[in-house]
Amino acid sequence: NFIKPKAGCRIVITDILLYANRNVGANDATVIVYEADSASATTESKILFQTEMLKQTRADLTGLNLVVNEGKWVNAKTNDDDVFVTIAGYHIGSDIPTQFLLPEV
Repeated sequence: NFIKPKAGCRIVITDILLYANRNVGANDATVIVYEADSASATTESKILFQTEMLKQTRADLTGLNLVVNEGKWVNAKTNDDDVFVTIAGYHIGSDIPTQFLLPEV
C-alpha cells in the first residue's frame, strides 16, 4: 500500500513516478495503481492508473489531480518485482464542496 486514508479526508494524487530496471522480464510489466478498502487488499475498488512498463524505462506523471474517494487506501501492484513506483499527494477535507475539486477519476 502507498497512502493510508485519514478520517474525514480524501486523497489527491499529484505525481506518479515509475521505473522499470533492466531485470524486467521479456514481457512488459503491468502496473496498476488503485483504490482499495484495506492496506492488504489486492482487489481494486477503482483503478486510478494502469500502464505497461518495458525493460529500462521510466514514466513521470506530474501535475495530476486524481481525487480518491474518502476512506479508501491507495495501493499499487505489478506482475514484475523489478518495477518501482513512487506516489506523491496530499489529504484534503471531505467537506470541501465538489465544485472546487477536479472530477474524480
